[in-house]
Amino acid sequence: SDRLAAGLLQLGLEPGDRLGLWIPNIAEWFIVNFAAARAGLILVNINPANQSAELKYCLNKVGIKALITVDKFKTQRYPELISAIVPEMTSAQPGDIRSDHVPSLKSVIVISEDQFPGSFKYDDVMASGTEEYLQKVRLLQNKIQPDEGCNIYFTSGTTGSPKAALLSHHNSVNNAYYTGKRLGLHLKDHKLCIPLPLFHAFAGTVAVLAGFYFGSTSVVPAAGYNADLAVQAIKKEK
Repeated sequence: SDRLAAGLLQLGLEPGDRLGLWIPNIAEWFIVNFAAARAGLILVNINPANQSAELKYCLNKVGIKALITVDKFKTQRYPELISAIVPEMTSAQPGDIRSDHVPSLKSVIVISEDQFPGSFKYDDVMASGTEEYLQKVRLLQNKIQPDEGCNIYFTSGTTGSPKAALLSHHNSVNNAYYTGKRLGLHLKDHKLCIPLPLFHAFAGTVAVLAGFYFGSTSVVPAAGYNADLAVQAIKKEK
């Protein structure tokens, strides 16, 4: 996570900037989650089922500066969906997106072996952090305060447009700690099956952070919800 945090800072992100995460339940979600926190960024969790209009709303609502996504999942083709609302991306240099429609967005990072126009490859960002920026990440740990913003989760929007709810580092860790204690995660080693969507506050704060805090093993049965695979994971991992 520190390597990714250093790479993000080297791209020009600064503590307090909003970093969007628009991916399904994959291993990179865990890495990005902690990298953002270590870099002092505010991670904005976005539903991977969102379409272009919904993505545009999220990007503009909280002023996302950089967006991490995947190339595809199910029927979604994420770079195409981004280009539909930010057509300037296809002709821009990576890190220099200038859009009238989404003025805050400067960088798109794609988790893929392929290179997409106007975007960075995730692995390249991971590898780009120099020792200078790794040291900046280390020094930030004494500067980031518990009451500073850590995560933004969007509400479901059942009675109107989704609202952006900001959680601090203290909100997240405190919630995870006491939930984990109530579940008895501190009493012995546990394996936690997480079929829940990681972009949601319940999974991100309770299932993931509580498990990490108490040293539990997180088991993610599939990139998207699959009841059969969840049951198989429970049986296999016990």
